Amino acid sequence: MATTPASVDRHPLHAILVAFPIGLWMFSLVCDLVWRFASRDAVWHLMAWYALAAGVIGALVAAVPGLIDFFSITDPQAGKVGMAHLILKWLWLFSTRSMPGCGRSSGRTPCFPFCSRWLGWRGW
Repeated sequence: MATTPASVDRHPLHAILVAFPIGLWMFSLVCDLVWRFASRDAVWHLMAWYALAAGVIGALVAAVPGLIDFFSITDPQAGKVGMAHLILKWLWLFSTRSMPGCGRSSGRTPCFPFCSRWLGWRGW
């Protein structure tokens, strides 16, 4: 196992921390599906929202050791992969904020939760 500057006992923190937002976004998706198809109880909708928000906060926390590791990369091939990962995340962040339906109370499912859940499912 390769060690990184942001690690605890040779375990990389970024790889450990990204599991939380991915899991929270998947749980948020499940809660939304239950709310949409099985029960119109508001608690499912609220749990989905809180899980989504906690996932975003967890992703921001996971980004800190990710950036520390990124700036310590010396291998050119790993640097290209890290740069692609970084660029795709920033493009995703800013493109979802400007998409129609994001942040509006139009009754539709906003695109931000959908994109977050899709990226969580993809492991990005």
